[in-house]
Amino acid sequence: MIGRALRRLLLAALFFPGAAQASPASGYKHFNWTEVAPGVWFGTTLPNDFQTGNVAIITLPRGGSIVVDTQNAPFLGEEILAKAREVGRGPVKYVVNTHAHQDHVGGNAAFLRDNPKVGIIAHRATCADIPVKTIPRMEERLPTLAKGLEGMQARRAAMPAGDAGATALDQRIAGTALYLADARNMKWAAPNQCLNLRAGQERVITAGNRRIEIRYFGGAHSTGDLVVYLPKEKIAVAGDLWGDRTGYDFLDAGLDGRDGPILAAPETLERVRRLNFDIVLVGHSPILRGKASLDNAIAQGKAIIRKITQARSAGVSADEFLRLHPSPGGAPPFVADVWRNVVTTAYAELGDGK
Repeated sequence: MIGRALRRLLLAALFFPGAAQASPASGYKHFNWTEVAPGVWFGTTLPNDFQTGNVAIITLPRGGSIVVDTQNAPFLGEEILAKAREVGRGPVKYVVNTHAHQDHVGGNAAFLRDNPKVGIIAHRATCADIPVKTIPRMEERLPTLAKGLEGMQARRAAMPAGDAGATALDQRIAGTALYLADARNMKWAAPNQCLNLRAGQERVITAGNRRIEIRYFGGAHSTGDLVVYLPKEKIAVAGDLWGDRTGYDFLDAGLDGRDGPILAAPETLERVRRLNFDIVLVGHSPILRGKASLDNAIAQGKAIIRKITQARSAGVSADEFLRLHPSPGGAPPFVADVWRNVVTTAYAELGDGK
């Protein structure tokens, strides 16, 4: 049976939506925190959490911090905020949204509620995409997530006492319930500093001896991908521009197909490669060191584009290509959708969307 503490948590989340905002006190923990350099923290998703997605905190020498990405809901933003206040010894002064996807912007409201003067920074393309893409997609997903929660609760209720999978399932149930409580009355906080940057341009924040460069290299995963670069520490926080060992070449290459270009993506990554970094923090992989993962992403992206280009030149339609090269067996529906988007977007960019 579900433990009493978890039952109280679920009831609070389901029937009292405001309770989801008190994540640090709720007993639910989403992130594991690692200090990758003095004052630079990386929050990675714990195993069995309902939603993957990493975040970063950069502390400022005179107090306060900058948070890079805020996960997908205010209750997770509250957990990030609690850590930022702990390590930064002051308010969060800036939030940077690397791109418009919900798992990078959904927690913004927690920071605005805590500090009405917080600067929420994004590329202008991200600012434009959130109301017309991010929010409608969230609303479309809610019925499926609610059904999924019911299914998990039914499986949990059927588990015998002492089942080895109970703890993992409890974590997923708790996170999903808290998320749905937030999402039913979602509080969105749009970026209030929309950067009009062209490829190769940057915005610089200087605080004491810490220099933070917010750079734009062009479209890839989305049209508004930002990289937060610390030149002294040689650290790049790169959102979802690429991944490492995700199990899918197109995800490692950072290709998404919904919001960013396909054909231009490797060129964008090649511009990122010119940065002098030793450590990379990305959205869905552990801490990456050196440039091997980026080189692999560039090579994989070029290989995928080459395969699609050759097929189109041979008269193969996008639909036929997908029949010949389906997403890997056993891939979750979201991954299959991404692959379909990658192929159809590449064909459209080549001049044939069919």
